[in-house]
Amino acid sequence: MSKIKDLYAEVNNIDDLKPVDGIEVAHQAWLIKKETILNKLEMLIQDTEYQVYKDTLKEVADFIKEGEV
Repeated sequence: MSKIKDLYAEVNNIDDLKPVDGIEVAHQAWLIKKETILNKLEMLIQDTEYQVYKDTLKEVADFIKEGEV
């Protein structure tokens, strides 16, 4: 079954479509979303001229990365 169908089944609580390894699929989806958000923050850091914004965005990105411990 495709990962999209697996995630759809998890979100909509459809038992006959749920993957056996639902926790792993959900965790992978979370990791992808986290990486996407970190990439967006990095783009914003590069795009802004204001140092205070750069510093704040960098702190946010670092805080998100700390959750990887």
